[in-house]
Order: sequence, then structure tokens, then C-alpha cells
Amino acid sequence: MSLAVTAAGEATRDRILRLADALFAEHGYARVSMRLVATAAGVTKPALYYHFRNKDALFEECVLSTQQRMGAMLREATASVGSLEDRVTAVAQILLTGTPHHPVLIQNDIAEHLPAEVRERLDRGFQENVIAPLAGLFADAGTRGEMRPQVSDEVAATSILGVCMAFLPVAPPGAGGVGEPPSAAKIADVVLHGVSGRPPGP
Repeated sequence: MSLAVTAAGEATRDRILRLADALFAEHGYARVSMRLVATAAGVTKPALYYHFRNKDALFEECVLSTQQRMGAMLREATASVGSLEDRVTAVAQILLTGTPHHPVLIQNDIAEHLPAEVRERLDRGFQENVIAPLAGLFADAGTRGEMRPQVSDEVAATSILGVCMAFLPVAPPGAGGVGEPPSAAKIADVVLHGVSGRPPGP
């Protein structure tokens, strides 16, 4: 196979992934068919199935790609120079704006539509690319005395993740919901300092 043919095939596969990812983000797993993806990508259904054996495989690769992109952004943010508050603010900004996919909706689709072995692979990807960088940030803060000792790295990681997820819209603007999300800096402040007016305990 020539390099030109290989490059063309890779370009087609990348285009399919990019357009399928946008469709899944907008409509969810159940409302996206392989025919819709083929039409959007400008390929025949046989060509689509040449690259992806079924919709599960296509969706899995889209989610894994999203996880990997998020992981790269989170690792860069957590490794940056600055105070803990600066880095947590940067992380919150990524969690709020880093992907068009709503993580809760993705998790619902994974749980409802995908077989166990795919769910396990995607769970490992989530742990590796999202939870691990966040936990690493707080572990590093702990070694520098910036964390209360009774707060584990995992609890801190899931706390900022949960707060950010709560403010991601699940409906179009104007359709109700939580309204405009707070800034990343405000989320970082709540995660790091809590909501109580009392000084933090030991």
C-alpha cells in the first residue's frame, strides 16, 4: 500500500472521528446512526464500516479521544508554575470549557448502551486521563503542606470535578437549568476554602 493511499485513509478516518464526535456531543449515542455519520463525513456506509466495525467501536474511540485530550490539557495545567489556587483555577476552566461533551451525559450513554468490556476500558481511560491528573495536583499540594491532612487526594479531585459538572448545561441556553456558571476562579475558591465563614479546621 502506498504512502499516499495510507495518508488518504488516515485522513478519512480522522474526518469520520471528528464529525462523529460532534454528532455524539450534540445528539447523544441513541440518536446518532451510522448512516447519519456516513452522510456527515461524505463517505459510503461500507467505507465507514471499513474504519469502524460498528457504532459501539466508533463511540468508544470518540470518548477515548475526548478523554485523552482532556488528560493532556489537565496535565499541562497541573504541571504549570503557580500557586495551588492558580492551578486549580486553570483546571476548573478546562473542566468547564474543555470539551463539547457533557461528562454526565457521556456516562449515561456508556452505562445504557455499551457492553461491559467497553465500559471497563472507558472507565480506565477516565481514571487515567481525568481523575489521575487531578489527584496528582492535590497530592503535590499535600507534600507542600497546602492541604488539610484528612482530605485525601481522591476526595479533592472528585470535589472539583463534581462542582464543575454541576454547572455544565444539559439543555440549550434559555431552556432552564442552573443558569450562567460561576467563573473558574470562584469554583477554585469554593473548592479550596469551602462555603463556611469560619476558619478551616486542622
